[in-house]
Amino acid sequence: MNLVHSQIPSDIDTVEKLLVWCAYTLDSTYNTVKVKEEENADMVYVVQNFVMKIADGSTRFTTRISLPFNPAWASVQNVKGWQHTREISDIEIPTDFTSN
Repeated sequence: MNLVHSQIPSDIDTVEKLLVWCAYTLDSTYNTVKVKEEENADMVYVVQNFVMKIADGSTRFTTRISLPFNPAWASVQNVKGWQHTREISDIEIPTDFTSN
């Protein structure tokens, strides 16, 4: 998914908020896309987000994201981990996610 930094809403001021924004943005676009991660296993969604109450009574956001990744990532030196990530597809961010 293409991203221009100015598309990130200005009220996102922590890494945690950025992660949740990314997870919701991906989920809004790819909520029906599935992949087969293992032989003899069911297909799984590429993005799954959950908001749940946990044992201590607090509420948590949990996400599971399966992104295409450079298969040679372990042998490539001096490259940050995120630089190995590949796009699911080449589309634009939905406009609902580009404002506060």
